[in-house]
Amino acid sequence: MKKIYMILAAMALLTLSLNAQLKAKKKVVAQPTATTEKVDIKFDRYFPSGPVRAGEVTPPYTCGFSSDELDGWILIDANGDNTSWSVSSEQAVYQYNSSNAANDWLVSPGIRLQAGKTYKFYVDTKAESSYFAERLEVKMASAADATELSNGTTIIGSTVVDYTTYQTISNENVTVSADGIYYIGIHAISDADKYRLWIDNFVLDGEADPVHDLSIALSAPATAGAGSTVTLTATVTNTGNYDESGYTVNFTANGTTIATQTGGTLAQGASATFTTTYTTDANASSVNFGASVACTEVH
Repeated sequence: MKKIYMILAAMALLTLSLNAQLKAKKKVVAQPTATTEKVDIKFDRYFPSGPVRAGEVTPPYTCGFSSDELDGWILIDANGDNTSWSVSSEQAVYQYNSSNAANDWLVSPGIRLQAGKTYKFYVDTKAESSYFAERLEVKMASAADATELSNGTTIIGSTVVDYTTYQTISNENVTVSADGIYYIGIHAISDADKYRLWIDNFVLDGEADPVHDLSIALSAPATAGAGSTVTLTATVTNTGNYDESGYTVNFTANGTTIATQTGGTLAQGASATFTTTYTTDANASSVNFGASVACTEVH
């Protein structure tokens, strides 16, 4: 019997990516050189001490610490040593206490968040001098209170900041268990007698944008008799971050569509299998098979 050899060509079509990231990079600030000498500076304290207007902020929310962006931010000097956060040149800064370790919160306005959604958090950090390594953590709670924040959700765990050029620390998987107003606190926890810890470009982005991404793999017998019927199997996998609700699978032979099938709901990470049959040409010596997948509904 004459043998026919088949070449598989699996294709993945229409990877629809909507992943826009909000990052507020608004300015470049001259960086200090590393030093072991400390110079005390009196910074302005622009942060208002009045009541927080809860619920008036919703993601996406950014703060570059200019004077017109500070409404609703509060300071908590948790150890009562009169050393706390200030602002300088549109940056937030914690200046050291020679006797006490830092225990000072810089707390955002109340931000209205929803359960079931995922938010992305970013903030830029640096130290005044690499010789004086600083430390911070970022927490979230339903009250702008030092105890509540300390016991709240950790967004960024204890982090050493020993670099003098701004670097971004982030958490792109921030969630809450219930709808409500939440406060994000940047907690200075440097050891005593360090130097200055700087913060800029606070960002809480909205729910992570959906990434529609379906991959496809095609299988079939390596050989078959000319004029025989073969079975093609296509496996579609959802490699995106969104549950797909509709897609089509297209089978081709030598570039011509031989079957189109429709898929239903496909959860993140899940796979679905599709099959079709094809009768080869009795006079052909080979055939190229292909399969592609395309989303039919974009959210």
